[in-house]
Amino acid sequence: MAPVVSFGTDGLRGRAGTFPIEADTAARLGRILGARLGTIVVARDTRVSGPALVAGVARGVAEAGGSGVDVGVLPTPGLSVLVALGWGRCGVMVTASHNPPDENGLKVLGPDGRKLSDEAQSSLEDALASDLAERSPPRGDRPLVDRARVARDAYLDALLGRIPDGRWLEGRRVVADAAHGAACHTLPEVLARLGATVEPLACEEDGTRINVGVGALHPKLAAAHVLETGADVGIALDGDGDRVALVTASGRVLEGDALLFLLAKPPAVVGTIMTNAGVESALARRGIALFRAPVGDRNVEAERMSRALTVGAEPSGHVCLADGLPTSDGALTALSVLAAGFDLDERMRGCPLYPRAQRAVRVQDRPPLEEVPGLAQARTRALAALGPGGRLILRYSGTEPVLRLLVEGRRATRVEAVAQAFTRFLEEAIGSDP
Repeated sequence: MAPVVSFGTDGLRGRAGTFPIEADTAARLGRILGARLGTIVVARDTRVSGPALVAGVARGVAEAGGSGVDVGVLPTPGLSVLVALGWGRCGVMVTASHNPPDENGLKVLGPDGRKLSDEAQSSLEDALASDLAERSPPRGDRPLVDRARVARDAYLDALLGRIPDGRWLEGRRVVADAAHGAACHTLPEVLARLGATVEPLACEEDGTRINVGVGALHPKLAAAHVLETGADVGIALDGDGDRVALVTASGRVLEGDALLFLLAKPPAVVGTIMTNAGVESALARRGIALFRAPVGDRNVEAERMSRALTVGAEPSGHVCLADGLPTSDGALTALSVLAAGFDLDERMRGCPLYPRAQRAVRVQDRPPLEEVPGLAQARTRALAALGPGGRLILRYSGTEPVLRLLVEGRRATRVEAVAQAFTRFLEEAIGSDP
């Protein structure tokens, strides 16, 4: 029987050194892509396990008779730019994005630099499963061509080409939190080129600390640093640089829903099923409709493109811009918001967000939610307790063995009480020990 290989919502993901996140699978992926497309561009974040996975991809590409370009440590949107510029027929990003340091992943970008469609991803899954079942590991030994420095400059030029010219951050102090990840060089550099006084935070290339208490998932550290340094703003990215949280001069953290509101233009924008209902109400008051896509920035981008809209965003901080890069870019998102002004607290006054609570329940199996005994009744009770405007959303993660719960309502105390009670129900009904 062929091994099960699933790309989830954002590529292969798992603990580094275990199937499928090990050099053998990376080599098989490289062999498939090399045979199909020829030239492959490979980038990575700073994780310790990254170089071995890059070397694995290189072996596979070589055996297939293809060629490869290694662009080193570079954000995912940087890789997307290079593929779109014709450096290769596809890209492989070695990253686990916002996940902990002991995890890693393999993310594939198509010939246009964008994330794969469902159909293309399914085809790649099938090919990889067949290769694992029927063929021995690749033995190629031709290394990738190293173009790291040139690649970084090409990415920065593309990023700067999509924001106002000049040193318009002159006189501004900016906290730059790169989460010890893929943007640890590029984020401070782009801010400095725009004239900012940069306060670096977690900008060392350290894969043992990537995402640990820093970055877009932990923006309170950047917020504290903004207040300590008297900075005008803070920018916190995740491990591969595609999502962002902004921090205002007052220390308020603005994540994806707030960024969607700040960047919104008529007639409509795209969010997800997780987008805060307060944003939807605030946008409606401005005559802007909200369309909700399934979770996943590639789903948001597909919906945005199909409707020819200017912006779409996930609450996590992935923001897709019509005039942006082929994949979401945290630094570009932040700069696009700041180009319209630094008075972020004032600009957010028209968008009160509803209180919400989020939980993650670890699971071993993933039974259909409609088949979980008692869940429908528990949901009905929870919504009644939340009152008008309350929402309760359940979904299995596409990258981790967890069931995610979102509870949202107009009263914070009710939201928290419902979240606690419903989490206990889920742990007893479907949860597994950590």
